[in-house]
Amino acid sequence: MFDNWTHRSLPQEIHGGTGVLEHLGDLLKSFGARRVLLVASRRMLDSEPGELVTKQLGRMLAGTFSETGPYVDAHTAQHAVLSARSSEADTLVSLGSGANIEMAKAIAFFSEMESGMSGRSVADRPKFPHVAIPTTLNGAPYTGEFSLIDSHTKRSSSAGSPTSTPMAVLLEHSFQSDTDSESFILRATVALAHAIDVLTGTQASPEARMLARQGLIELAQWLPEFHADPKEFGLLERVIDATVVCGRARQNASAGFQHTLAQLLGARTLSSYELVSASLLPYTTAFISDVLPASTSELLNTLFMHEPTELGLRLSWWLEDIGVHNAFYDLGIDHEDIEAVARQATAQRGVQLCARPAGEGDIYALLKEALGIK
Repeated sequence: MFDNWTHRSLPQEIHGGTGVLEHLGDLLKSFGARRVLLVASRRMLDSEPGELVTKQLGRMLAGTFSETGPYVDAHTAQHAVLSARSSEADTLVSLGSGANIEMAKAIAFFSEMESGMSGRSVADRPKFPHVAIPTTLNGAPYTGEFSLIDSHTKRSSSAGSPTSTPMAVLLEHSFQSDTDSESFILRATVALAHAIDVLTGTQASPEARMLARQGLIELAQWLPEFHADPKEFGLLERVIDATVVCGRARQNASAGFQHTLAQLLGARTLSSYELVSASLLPYTTAFISDVLPASTSELLNTLFMHEPTELGLRLSWWLEDIGVHNAFYDLGIDHEDIEAVARQATAQRGVQLCARPAGEGDIYALLKEALGIK
């Protein structure tokens, strides 16, 4: 499916486990941090994780930015850059959702652009070292890419650079153990979607594909077991570790067909990206199922073994077995929304590089089927 490829090994360290947050202060000092801007929602700042992070930052905390919504919009990103400037921050810490991590990446990216020192390669040092502390399980902490929406037109676009990538990720397992099992599984399903996107896409390095394959195998094994026994902490840790592998796969792969459509639809409707991604996954997978290499098709059909012979249905039934259902019916998405997304999608790289050519009519039909619209 591809001939030439490039693999970029970005300078990033990842710490996972219980108690890793205790190393935040020492980690920041090793990066030379003196003044830190903390990017997190107000609710997260007032939570136990927020209190722990604030305590770790101590005198290094120069300010907070808590205006991020469910997605990063251009107007709020401008405020965030001004906040970083007024606080005289030299380092960023993001805590919580993928949107807060992406907001910190946007601050780093636009601040570098503004100062004329935009990073273009792995040899460049970021203006703002960024430590991400996610409560999500998606790929946001492992890439330099972020999505930006225009709040007026509801259009979504992507930006980023190598130096937008967080230099460190602290994945504190105890944050996930306090989450109800349904929400945890939904978060992990986004990582599973990332892995499928990488495996079925046309732009990924061999290492990215290998990581995606292994992460997918691990999630397909451990998610059903966790669903059956959600109080078993060892299973939770196995799932988290598998999501890291899937996230790492995204680092050397372009945003794929699934992620692109989920991002556009979520930004258009301001719906939960996790719900949109999980609901859309069986349909985007079905769309490309007939053009997949035999090895990829065999792997997916084996992992999501179920009674239907059609891959999309197999995946849909498998997701339902672990408690993940199509949520489109509850999100208020209508004809106008899917028409707008179908128009926007064809200009997106993730759609243009899809293994199966996808025009506006194809995407409209796919979204229409996913929403159950006749």
